[in-house]
Amino acid sequence: MLCRSRLYVAEAARRAATRSCGGKPASSELAEQVKVQYDSSAAIEFYKTVMGGGDGGIHYGLTLREDESVAQKSQNVVDVMGTLLQVQLQGRLGPSQQLLDLGSGHGSAAHANIRRFGCKVTGFNLGALQNKLAEEEATRLGIQDNFDTRQGDFDADGLPEEWTQRFDGVWSEEVICHSKNKPALLKEINRVLKPGAALCFSDIMAGEDATADELRSFTDRNATVVMYRPSDYLADLQEADFGAVGFMDFSEHLPAFLKGMVQRIDDKLDEMVAKGVDKDYALNFRQSLSDRVGAVEEGRFVWGAFTATKKQDPAPSPFLRLQQNRRAAAAGSGISSHGITGRTFSTMVDRSGRASRSGGGTGSESRSEATASAKDSVVIVGAGHVGTYLAVSSARNNLDRDVILKTRPESSNQDVAENIYEKHGVQIVGELPKDLSVDVAFITTKTHSLRQAAADLASSLGAEQDGPPVVGMVHNGFAHVPESLEHCARPVSCVTRGGYACKAHPDGSIDMEVKNGHEPWLIEPVPEGQRIVKFLEAAGVPVKSEEDFYYQKLSKFLVNCTGNLLAVARNCDCANLVGRHEKEMVELFDELYDVLQADGAMKNAWAFAPGRAELRDATIEAIASYGSHLPSTKMDFDSNRELEIDSLNGYILSVAAANELDAPVNRGLVAEVLALVEARGNVHQVQRMLQSLRA
Repeated sequence: MLCRSRLYVAEAARRAATRSCGGKPASSELAEQVKVQYDSSAAIEFYKTVMGGGDGGIHYGLTLREDESVAQKSQNVVDVMGTLLQVQLQGRLGPSQQLLDLGSGHGSAAHANIRRFGCKVTGFNLGALQNKLAEEEATRLGIQDNFDTRQGDFDADGLPEEWTQRFDGVWSEEVICHSKNKPALLKEINRVLKPGAALCFSDIMAGEDATADELRSFTDRNATVVMYRPSDYLADLQEADFGAVGFMDFSEHLPAFLKGMVQRIDDKLDEMVAKGVDKDYALNFRQSLSDRVGAVEEGRFVWGAFTATKKQDPAPSPFLRLQQNRRAAAAGSGISSHGITGRTFSTMVDRSGRASRSGGGTGSESRSEATASAKDSVVIVGAGHVGTYLAVSSARNNLDRDVILKTRPESSNQDVAENIYEKHGVQIVGELPKDLSVDVAFITTKTHSLRQAAADLASSLGAEQDGPPVVGMVHNGFAHVPESLEHCARPVSCVTRGGYACKAHPDGSIDMEVKNGHEPWLIEPVPEGQRIVKFLEAAGVPVKSEEDFYYQKLSKFLVNCTGNLLAVARNCDCANLVGRHEKEMVELFDELYDVLQADGAMKNAWAFAPGRAELRDATIEAIASYGSHLPSTKMDFDSNRELEIDSLNGYILSVAAANELDAPVNRGLVAEVLALVEARGNVHQVQRMLQSLRA
């Protein structure tokens, strides 16, 4: 089951007509009600058994896989929120950071975060017995040096004065709903955070259109005076001077979790009663849970997680840093010295780290640009849609080369690849043969596979071939050129502006669907690029190489960064992205524009670029022109494949960090998509991305 998510920017949030959804004005008895509900021995036993599934979690949970226990669902939400918080902190959460767990309860989430991130956690909690048990459990786990508790009432006393700007992050799960003065509490949280620190909290809320009467059974039972809607929190977070405010809606997971709690009561009732839990209380609670399932499904309750960042002092203008970055670029080279390559924008560097336009020292001049030996092969590494399109085009035009397409056994295009082999004689291989004589090669893999693809290509080259091959690099985003390509001619960046889809039919025919018509491939205007141009022309692929190439790559990069990850987060195609989420796209584009102005790698692009507004309109129009086409990142997500994140909006985060800029919109989007990836069970990619952020 996927964690469908929505990101709400505070500026777009609407306040509800009334703030109070159930309950009466706050009374001095509220704190005692909370203690009775959670801090007696019987209450601890009940919540640990029913809501924690036998463990210490006192919060709702996410259903990520079939047949998960209540305890595992509870842990899932801790994992996902931990990822959200870590991305908001740009991977900084570690042994030297201090986290505040507001309403830490039994300490389950605090202990999990210590064990995952190695950070220190202070639990601020009303219940003395809960605090004692949480500290005892920390000792049992051997993490007592990283955990401490502080008893207190945040409504009556606020947070300790000495905690001003002390914490790197604040964490809370279904606790703020109990506050009688949420605006004041959010301002207190902001006070104790360091500049640039992050807040991540989940809560149970009223649906935007729910009435007080509909919520009465919950508010009366759960020591809640004022039950907020998501729009209330979003507005108050903004008023508390938080930035990068976002919300992930987990509501669809609530019915299954509530039903799991009902089952726990049925299974453990006698056992709980024997340990002091009142039977009538448990049965009444069971009925309340059953009633709540329908209320959630009807939209009367909402559950989700909020993220926000404490604003830092105003960062230096990106435009002031632009001149400094440009001076750092290779003088007179005409190309930045940044070692990046990609379908959307690229430059290449040699072993010394300097960019090269001439290909000097590569031996590329020893091979004719117009001809190739009859024994030569063209190798295409990556049998995705672009690689398959290129292989088909090459084979159909009867080039005097063997066309070798390297794929993977689990490739989603395997059936199409086999069809190509039968129809056109393209050699489909899982491993490249050794001692190949290669004239032209293309790497069309995802950026996360680029290093391995380059190594595979390099290891296949024969020692006797007539000069090094030229390599066309065709992939999304930004990535360092692998060292394994040092024996090839200078890699050439290629931009594909169409959207490709390959379909095989029972009669053996293959349809190559190309969105936006056969837009020409754009080839980097360097001498080695002419070999790529001539090959593509012979293969029947529309192609051009002009001086505005770097602007065209920047333009495609902006299209990808504005649309790809947002399509994953909003679960939609390009047409619906523009139709329903244009305001978010505008905000995302504007931040991309500002950050990239500070990136020296872009200096060859801006000379051809129009102004901000014109470029923004062109970007959104380009995305709209794809219609019902799904961006490649969305197709990868739907197929449960690894996503290109760190080479797209993740790259923006790295540029922002290198230039001491903030990129809260991109950071929030990356956090949301990573949380979705983690919800799919792809922990490896999340860990790799977090390592990339730290680097």
